[in-house]
Amino acid sequence: MSAVGDEFPLPEATPAHLCFTRLTVGNEEVKPGSELLQKDIAVTPEITLHESCKSFAVEFSALDFETDHTAAYSYRLIGFDKHWVQLPADRRFVSYTNLSAGTYTLQVKYQPTDENLKTQTAELKIVIVPYFYKTVWFTFLILIIIGIFIQQFYQWRIRNYKKQRELLHQKVEQRTYELNQQKQLLEQKTQELSLQNEMLKEQNEKIKRQRTQLARMTRKVQELTLDKIAFFTNITHEFRTPITLIIGPIERALKLSYNPQVIEQLHFVERNSKYLLSLVNQLMDFRKLESGKLKIVKNKYNFRKFANELIVPFSVFAQERNIELRCYYRLPSDIINYDEEAMHKVLTNLLSNAIKFTPNGGIVSLFIALLPASGQEQAKLYINACDTGNGIPTDDIDKIFDRFYQSQGQT
Repeated sequence: MSAVGDEFPLPEATPAHLCFTRLTVGNEEVKPGSELLQKDIAVTPEITLHESCKSFAVEFSALDFETDHTAAYSYRLIGFDKHWVQLPADRRFVSYTNLSAGTYTLQVKYQPTDENLKTQTAELKIVIVPYFYKTVWFTFLILIIIGIFIQQFYQWRIRNYKKQRELLHQKVEQRTYELNQQKQLLEQKTQELSLQNEMLKEQNEKIKRQRTQLARMTRKVQELTLDKIAFFTNITHEFRTPITLIIGPIERALKLSYNPQVIEQLHFVERNSKYLLSLVNQLMDFRKLESGKLKIVKNKYNFRKFANELIVPFSVFAQERNIELRCYYRLPSDIINYDEEAMHKVLTNLLSNAIKFTPNGGIVSLFIALLPASGQEQAKLYINACDTGNGIPTDDIDKIFDRFYQSQGQT
């Protein structure tokens, strides 16, 4: 028979035993008997992991088969966590990643719902082994190697310093010897220079005397030159009177003569007489130029008419050699402000040289144009004489304004 009643006393509650149940490293479970875990983790007080193990997890459980699953778990890792961390009711593991090398203690605390039962605590010592280069013995070895290197470097420096000192001593002795030799040579050179200086002084005195003589001779030459120029000017001035006397009768003969052939010849004589008079005037201008009294006097004249009259005698001379003389004008107005005597010399010189160096049957072209003003520059008169001769050699172009210069091969 059985009797059921509530008068029988209930058995006393026994505290649950808290223990670690499983170890996971890098998402792989570590079995007992392996290199990392020799025995079951429930009876292992300490585990050793390497720093290369980036993450690991530890599971735990309280052996309480009557619990209503409302008990609370909390944990902390001494050396890493400063406070207890409360876990949810359904979580029974903790995990860590990238722990630094060192020794830690994982504490897990189990708080049952029954206030009469005591809190259970489990501990697991975890040792993280560092990389070899982070160990003390490796650091000590590096310090020893550095100390040996510093000692060897210091000894090498001492030996090198001694060698350099010996070499420096040898160089100083050699340099001292060379300086003594150079000193003797300098003394000899000084004596030679003293002698040469005396000779130069004597030559300088001679040069001064010669310079004084040359200055006196130069003054005499200048005086003679001035005398010659004065004589030449006087003679030139005397030429003007007979030439003027020749031009006068020719002009009167032109007025009295009615024969066309005679008139043409008289015109030719008149033009050449005036040309000869202009040459005499040029010689007089040379004297003015030497004395600095020659001035440009500009007046308004008909430049086209002036050029055409000047070209006539050259046309006769050109026809005798079958040379065609062409003239091109580009003038907005024939009235231009210019020095008639100066332009007479310029055109005469250009045409005479162009015809002189043009072969028979050639062509001489005279271009005359007025270039318009641009900016601050005034209008310019452009005159160009072009012929079919050999031209001026390139080497002689920079000498075209040298007085009385004539290029080689030109006649």
